[in-house]
Amino acid sequence: MSKLEKFLAKSKKYNIAGVELEISPLSIQDIHLIVDLEKPEKQAETMKELIRVSLKRAIPEATDDEINQIGMRHLKELMEAIIDVNGLAQDKKKTK
Repeated sequence: MSKLEKFLAKSKKYNIAGVELEISPLSIQDIHLIVDLEKPEKQAETMKELIRVSLKRAIPEATDDEINQIGMRHLKELMEAIIDVNGLAQDKKKTK
């Protein structure tokens, strides 16, 4: 491996609704999703795509139809896991 090995995305395990999922972080190829989260007109579709991409990496056999049928009550937990594994949570110390 090259010196870039430390920069490679590493997954983390999360328990969401009693199911253990290994969520992988996004990579450079997914940067458009992060940029689109900042655009109000694209936020809903981008969140949906973030969840879809993350779940497909965690459960490759999951179908798009299954993912589309996930209940809204799991949205918060899924997004919190995606935000955490990607290091996107705001540092509360910095925002005070």
